[in-house]
Amino acid sequence: MRLTLERHAMVYQGATLGNLMSDDGEIACFTLERAWLDNRPSVSCVPAGEYELVPHHGTKYQDTWALRGRTVSPVPDPSKERSAILLHPANYHHQIQGCIAPGYSAKMVAMGSPPSVGVFESRPAMAEIEAVLGIGTHGHWLLIVDP
Repeated sequence: MRLTLERHAMVYQGATLGNLMSDDGEIACFTLERAWLDNRPSVSCVPAGEYELVPHHGTKYQDTWALRGRTVSPVPDPSKERSAILLHPANYHHQIQGCIAPGYSAKMVAMGSPPSVGVFESRPAMAEIEAVLGIGTHGHWLLIVDP
């Protein structure tokens, strides 16, 4: 299955919102990422492009997917700039280190001046992704599109 993440042009205090959709329409939710900071590890979203979604079963986040492709590897790799970019639940950009968090709603939050944004109902959105893709399954792709 192919998912498409369309990033919004708006960036709020280091956070980038987007929409995640599956080609068949079964998945539709918001996404939260860090802002673009030249693909720097742990502080930047990843470059736009197509990534393979590889099953990931780590100690902190289990039964999810890691991105593989372009400058990203699911595990540390000296030939890649980034590793362990995951889809996982989170509400605020400071809870993600270059990863992508899904959520059913997005809203402004007072976390500094000016306010930032967050996604909410993240765990139910992630559960829907798991149900549609099938935990531990291969053959899925994520296309990230910038505005």
